[in-house]
Amino acid sequence: MDLGNQLNAATVSGVVFDDADADGAAREGGEAARGGRVVYDDVNASFGPDAGEAQTTSGADGLYTLTLEAGVQHTIRVVESGRTVSRPGAGEYVFTPAIGEVVAGRDFGSWAVATIAGRWFDDRDGDGTLGEAGEGGHGPRIVYLDLDGNGTRGDDEPTATTDPDGTFTFPGLTPGEYVVRADLPADHVCIVCSAPVTVRSDDDLSAVAVASYESPTISGRVVVDANADGVIDAGDQPRANVVVYVDGDDSGTKQDGEASVTSAADGSYSLTVTPGTRVARIVNPTGFVCSHPAGCRHSDVLLGGDALTSRDFAIHETATIAGVVHEDSDADGDSDGPSAGRIVYVDLDGSGTRNDGEPTQTTAGDGSYGFAGLRPGTHTVRVDLADGWTLSAPAAGGHTRRSRAGRAPRVATSRRGRSAGSPAP
Repeated sequence: MDLGNQLNAATVSGVVFDDADADGAAREGGEAARGGRVVYDDVNASFGPDAGEAQTTSGADGLYTLTLEAGVQHTIRVVESGRTVSRPGAGEYVFTPAIGEVVAGRDFGSWAVATIAGRWFDDRDGDGTLGEAGEGGHGPRIVYLDLDGNGTRGDDEPTATTDPDGTFTFPGLTPGEYVVRADLPADHVCIVCSAPVTVRSDDDLSAVAVASYESPTISGRVVVDANADGVIDAGDQPRANVVVYVDGDDSGTKQDGEASVTSAADGSYSLTVTPGTRVARIVNPTGFVCSHPAGCRHSDVLLGGDALTSRDFAIHETATIAGVVHEDSDADGDSDGPSAGRIVYVDLDGSGTRNDGEPTQTTAGDGSYGFAGLRPGTHTVRVDLADGWTLSAPAAGGHTRRSRAGRAPRVATSRRGRSAGSPAP
C-alpha cells in the first residue's frame, strides 16, 4: 500500500505497558508504560517485523500509532523478547479497518517472570530472632510453593532444595500470590513455617524467611547400682520401666505436662526437649533410691540440634535393719523383758557416739525398732544409753552387719540383741 495515499488508509493505536500482575486486563494504576517496543503488522506471519511491513516504536509513554491500508486484514503484534504478552490474550489483534477508520485501544500488556529467594534459618535457641551469631541455615532441605494452600507438599507444586547455608531460589514464576512453605522434617520444630509473598512482573524478592530448629535430645541409661557406691560399674545391670522426665520447674517432683519417657529393656532412654536449660530427673521406683548423679539431677543448656548422651542414672534398693532392745535387770545377758523408749541409732561414722544426721529410732512398747531406706553396706547399730545404764549385750557394743539391698539382715530380725543392761549400782 502507498501510505502516502491517506484516502485509502486507516490507523491503529494503543499503549504498550507492563502487565505487572499478569492478569491480562486493561492497564491498571501502577502499571508502567513500556517505551521503545516495536509494534508491527505481521503480513507474512513470521512473528517478527520484516522489511516492508508497517511498523512503529512506542514512545516513552508507551503510546504507538500505526498507519495501515484500509479494507485489508491486518495482524498487529508487538516485539517483547523474554516476556509473555498477556493482553490481548492471543498476543495479537486481527482486524480489517475501513477507509479512514481510527482503531484505538489496541493495547499490548506483557509481563516478565519473577523470582522468589530467601533462606531457611536455623533458629537454634528457638527465640524467633533469626540470623543471630552462631545461627546458620538448614540445608539441604525442601521448600515448596503451596499452590493449593493445604499445608502439604503436592506432587505438582514447585520445590527448591536449600543450599548448605539454607538459601533457596524459585525462578521463572508468573506474577501473583504465593505461599513459601518449609517441608518440615519430623524432628524439627517450626518457628516460621510459611511466608506469604506477592510478586509482580520482573520482581526479584530475596528476603523471604522460614525458620525451624532441630529438636535437641538428652539420652542415657538407667542401671542398678549393685554396690550402691554411686559409680556406674561395668557389671551394673540395666533397669527398665523407670520414668525419666524433664523437670521444668526443677522441683524434684514430676508435674503433669512435663515431658517424660520410660527406660527400655536395656535401660536406655531418650528425651526430646526444647532449647534452653533443661533438667533431667527420674522417678525412683518404690523401694529404690538414686545414687548417681549427685542430687539425681542432670542440668544442661541445649540448643537446636544438640544430642547430649551419657546422662546416666544409677539406683539401688534400700536396706532395712530391725531388732528389739531388751532390759537385762540382773546384768546376766539374758532378757528380762522389752525396753521401751530407748534411743537406737546407726553409727555412720563408727565413732561410738550418736551424732547429728545419723538415723535414729526410739524403741516401741515392745522394745522393737527398725531402720528403713538405708544404703546397702555395713552398718553398726548402737543404743544411746541413758545415764546409769550399761550395755550387757552384744559384747561389741553394737550390732555390725552388712545389710543387703531390699532385705532385712537376719541378725537384726531373728537374733534378739539384748542392748540395755541393769542400772549401775
